[in-house]
Amino acid sequence: MKAGWRSKIPEVTKRMEGDATRSALKAAGIILEARILRLLADGFTSGAFTTGTLGNTGVKRGRPGPRRIRIGTLNPVVILWTVGHHNTFTQQFERVDYFTEALRRDAGQIAKAFGARYKEKLVELIHKAQMKQAK
Repeated sequence: MKAGWRSKIPEVTKRMEGDATRSALKAAGIILEARILRLLADGFTSGAFTTGTLGNTGVKRGRPGPRRIRIGTLNPVVILWTVGHHNTFTQQFERVDYFTEALRRDAGQIAKAFGARYKEKLVELIHKAQMKQAK
């Protein structure tokens, strides 16, 4: 067995990247969640049956994972409209997918938020590591 110095740079870099990625995913998820809530506030079609409760209960943002963040709903009304259903009032198949629409509308803004937060978090982590090393 050889004695000597072994660099921990790969492990530190991996941890820093993971922390930065999760932080950036959270920032991106907040923007997407807010857009979906704004879309839900207007109702699904004409807005004639809007009560305002969908915006309060319709969307949940999960905790960021290694490479993704989940945004979804447990609200049965939102699920019916997102997946599609036969509307008894209009006698037609109705589907309004605000989740995909919000992602398409705000993709640029979401990407910018992700990149800005990722960079900010990496700088923060590097600064902490430098301060720790200086002690």
